[in-house]
Amino acid sequence: MTTTLTDRAPYATSASILTVVDKQRKVGLPKVDSLTLEKLEIRESLRPRTMVALRLLGLIDDEGTATPEFKRLNTVVDEDYKPAFRELLETVYAPIVEFLGSDLASATSNAVQNAFRGFEPSGQRDRMAQLFIGLMVFVGAMPEQATRAKAEPGVRQAVQKPKPKPPKEKSADEGKGDGVPLREKGQEQLRDEPPTFGRTVNLGPGAGSITLTGNPNPFALTGDARTFFYTLVDLIDEFAKTSAGHPAKRTDTPEVGAP
Repeated sequence: MTTTLTDRAPYATSASILTVVDKQRKVGLPKVDSLTLEKLEIRESLRPRTMVALRLLGLIDDEGTATPEFKRLNTVVDEDYKPAFRELLETVYAPIVEFLGSDLASATSNAVQNAFRGFEPSGQRDRMAQLFIGLMVFVGAMPEQATRAKAEPGVRQAVQKPKPKPPKEKSADEGKGDGVPLREKGQEQLRDEPPTFGRTVNLGPGAGSITLTGNPNPFALTGDARTFFYTLVDLIDEFAKTSAGHPAKRTDTPEVGAP
């Protein structure tokens, strides 16, 4: 029987969890352990949190054995696969779903982060929200544009504002309650003007640094492109967190969004 989150919440990357779920769907995984994750090419630094997340999500038990709900994802027909996974997730994340309301598609990333207040570990609440959004996007409960990359501790964000466009002449009907939510209008503007993204991590005394820059549009990234981009970001984030003695600096600037 699937359990519901109480005081702790998973904070693995959605890419890691979905890699395991995809393997279950294709061939079946009677048991999952660190060796399984290694064979699935999940990075060593991510394996402990991935194992914890799989347990908290009700996919494996304390011994790593696949739960009946997880095994079911291997046997249901294609049209029932994502609905079955969504049902499992909404049961596990019941407190979060209740906080956000039944219409998850309209939930903002800020609301999702607030929903995880009170869950431990408190320092990982951004990651909890990212995982929740990534999984809900996968099962179709939230739109792709719900995914937003957040700055990780120890990583400097460098974001430049797009150059403003010349003001357009307003028509007589413009701005008079056209029925389009302001949130959606903001997303359209971001689609037109993708923000510039940058992260810099120090390699150590005298070793220099590495900077990842670009102009990705988080609302347009899908499929392999989205996975590739966020994998690069996560590599830098993870190195910055685990590098003893020379973590990267962080500045509080606006962010481009991640799963």
